[in-house]
Amino acid sequence: MHIDRDRGCCRISFEHREDLNTLQKNIETCGNQIEGFVSGGDLLREGDHYVLCVHHQESLKSYFEHEIFDLATFLVFTERLRRLLGDLHRNKMDIYDGVWDVDCIFVGTGMEDVSFVYIPGFSKMGDCRFFRVSDLLAVLSLRVYETDLQALQVLSNVIGAFSMWEDTV
Repeated sequence: MHIDRDRGCCRISFEHREDLNTLQKNIETCGNQIEGFVSGGDLLREGDHYVLCVHHQESLKSYFEHEIFDLATFLVFTERLRRLLGDLHRNKMDIYDGVWDVDCIFVGTGMEDVSFVYIPGFSKMGDCRFFRVSDLLAVLSLRVYETDLQALQVLSNVIGAFSMWEDTV
């Protein structure tokens, strides 16, 4: 997987076995089934890779550049993520087909308005940076501006809870 930004577009390049029409249909179906996935991106075939272009949305990585990410914000984000993962699990969709990368998570008006990229079959391609959601949360926790020992323990507990849940699915 390769991610870059070009003129207001986040370009996610990846390998996949499906043909273009099937993959496009599967991505749209997932976006329609579960709230919180990026919809309206352009899916293109470029040689042996696909490129998903997500237009004019701010990535979580970019969000960090101008916003303080405190414990309360982290908890709002993890609650949003928990609901999304629950929906995936209830719909018997593979949680690891989510692209759990700060460049591929998009922020709208705040942490309550976050969109994720989901590519059916993605986890089977072996082309992931962050395979586990708890890995993503561990990276995000490093960005949390917090010095209180009790708050840091909350961070650790939340990441541990996500990790334990992932071990059971």
